This record gives sequence, C-alpha cells and structure tokens, in this order.
Amino acid sequence: YTEIDDQGTTFPVKIIDISRDGLLFQVPMSPNVKNTFSDDKELTLRFYFSKDSFLPLVVNIKHGKEHINSRGDAFMRYGSEFDKSLPSFEAMKPFIEFIYKFAEFSCVDHGENHRVYFL
Repeated sequence: YTEIDDQGTTFPVKIIDISRDGLLFQVPMSPNVKNTFSDDKELTLRFYFSKDSFLPLVVNIKHGKEHINSRGDAFMRYGSEFDKSLPSFEAMKPFIEFIYKFAEFSCVDHGENHRVYFL
C-alpha cells in the first residue's frame, strides 16, 4: 500500500511501474489533481509493508499525463525519480531488485498441474 504524504495530508496512490531509478504512479482524476503535481515537485511517499509501519521515500516528479483505462475511468499518471541520497532508499533497493528478479523468473499459472519439489 502506498500513499502520498503532502504536509500531513495523506491519500492513496497506485504504483504502476517501478525501476531502480524511479516509479510511475497514478491518482484518480479530479478537478484539482491535474495541476497538483508539477514537474520537479518533490513528494514524500509512504510505502506500507504492514498496517502501521512504512518506509518514507522522496521522489521528484518528472512528467504527468492523463490516462483513461478500459472502463473509461480517468487518472493522472506521474513519472518520478527517487531521491537516492536519503537513508531510507537503502531499504528500498533490495525490494526493487526482488521485483526485477520476480519479473525475470516468475511463471504464469495457466491451471496446469505442477510438481512441487521439497528439499
């Protein structure tokens, strides 16, 4: 679960893509959201890994673009870059590496029978 912490006000965001350098996230379109996050705006994101504990990360907005999904719902998508100078980013690096390895080695379950091997 991820949310933006904007000077004490928080609201959820959906992470679309993540890389070693940054991430793409979206927020539902509203009258005020389109101009809320301008290029080079610095944001603090809270990455929750349990109900009460989160990892704070700072990102800088690089671009924003409107997106409409297949159901016709409108969102703003923002590309951002991590501030890697903060100590909390050190905790995020292994998680990002896990995502890369998962993308490389994961399988799609098509309902076929699987053998499970135990050591």
